[in-house]
Amino acid sequence: MSQVTAISSKSEFDTKVINATDGNIKLVDFYATWCGPCKAIAPMIAKWSSNQYAEAKVDFFKLDVDAVADVAKEQEVSAMPTFILFKDGKRVEQVIGADLRGLKTKLDALLE
Repeated sequence: MSQVTAISSKSEFDTKVINATDGNIKLVDFYATWCGPCKAIAPMIAKWSSNQYAEAKVDFFKLDVDAVADVAKEQEVSAMPTFILFKDGKRVEQVIGADLRGLKTKLDALLE
């Protein structure tokens, strides 16, 4: 059963996302604590991680752009929420905004 793991440093991001070699898709939710749409969509992402994508090869992460600003800048995140999908350390897709349908479409396409 998956869950959403908080990333709190650049080294943790590099270890769990960029240097990961397990072949899983890494979905990273770049959010801000003051962002209304981020708060609205977070429960749905948590639900995905423990329901429909629990058995899929997807690892869910969240990263506070204010707390880990160096990673947010490195990934060129300028709007919240931004969801970036990585595979084998490479950025493969991105969804800007609280677009659950768009995110699900891109995630499902990567899992096919």
